[in-house]
Amino acid sequence: MAEACTTRGVNMPACPMTRFAAGVAQADSAEVATRMRALLRGEETSPLALAWIGACALGASCFFIESGFPKRVDF
Repeated sequence: MAEACTTRGVNMPACPMTRFAAGVAQADSAEVATRMRALLRGEETSPLALAWIGACALGASCFFIESGFPKRVDF
């Protein structure tokens, strides 16, 4: 699930936490995901990527897009 979330950002539209990260819901999900991966490699990231990471770390559940439909995944 983490790979799908951070590889293309396909789960960002279904993510229940984006509303807690200013500007993330309106951002290009693929670009935000790219900048998230950059941070993990020790490279420069973006304020939107940091906002989503911060919001994500506060959540306890995700919606995983499977076959085009959101599926809730609890941690």
